[in-house]
Amino acid sequence: MRCGKRNCACHADPPALHGPYTQWTRTVRGKTVTKLLTDEQLARYQPWFDNSRRLKDLVAKLEIVSLQAIETADQLTAKTATPHSTPGRKRRKT
Repeated sequence: MRCGKRNCACHADPPALHGPYTQWTRTVRGKTVTKLLTDEQLARYQPWFDNSRRLKDLVAKLEIVSLQAIETADQLTAKTATPHSTPGRKRRKT
């Protein structure tokens, strides 16, 4: 990380950056919010971060399975539909 001091070594070329720092970044009401965490906070909150990552992974997998199920159902519907039938419309008798 670079600090706000102009004469600091973090602004040199090549920079000698500050850190390492542990950051927790998330979106709150459409805005990115970042919080620096101490080692103690990281140790305390790590199980929550792990659970959050696992939950997001499970939701992503559920979305994939749902899309596959919809595609399969659409394919089955297309195969069983009669050539002259249109979904939502009644055939006229002649």
